[in-house]
Amino acid sequence: TSSGQLDFMPTSAAIVGVSACLPHAGESIDFDFSPPIEGVAMDFMANGFAPRLLTITLANGNEHLVYSWDLFMAAFAVDSPVKKIRLISLSTSFENFLPLCIDNLYLSTAIPDADLDSDGIADSSDNCPAIANPTQADCNHDGAGDACEIAAGAPDFNHDSVPDYCQCLADLVLADRNINGADLGALLSQWGVANASTVSDINRDGRVDGADLGYLLSNWGPCTN
Repeated sequence: TSSGQLDFMPTSAAIVGVSACLPHAGESIDFDFSPPIEGVAMDFMANGFAPRLLTITLANGNEHLVYSWDLFMAAFAVDSPVKKIRLISLSTSFENFLPLCIDNLYLSTAIPDADLDSDGIADSSDNCPAIANPTQADCNHDGAGDACEIAAGAPDFNHDSVPDYCQCLADLVLADRNINGADLGALLSQWGVANASTVSDINRDGRVDGADLGYLLSNWGPCTN
């Protein structure tokens, strides 16, 4: 491999073996990572017949770390504290009639956890990895996020992103977790066009109507959740 650029799109933890020569001062070998890797550990053997300065730069766009060694038939290893690495660059600064060759450069990369729904929660920890739910709401604490349960068919009559089985929606008046005549009377008294403060508009569609009445009657009695 001659000096130049190598692009990687890592999808899993990987080890890459590279041998390369840097014949002229100012030349470099660059490793570009997209998406960025979480971290890297490197070991390599540098061969040359005269001392040479090898510079290794690790960068992530916000910070960079530079390692430099005077090399002569030596092996080195580094475990970088820089995270979210986008670029690894190797260069030599001394002109010489013999090139500096790096044999068997191994990059042991750590890949950040995938986040399929881009909600900021890694899939390995996300209780609903296919649907964005940054709050990780799980009203019944069963390990499955409310967003996924609603998508799978859990009822959400009032469209508040909380499954109905975690609420007592038709308890309109006394907050006593019991659907009874008081709630029915409140609903009938507010029949018709509703606004945001109309509690009897259970499904929040702008009207108190048969849909709300049907929901109340179907849930008559004590709330069981």
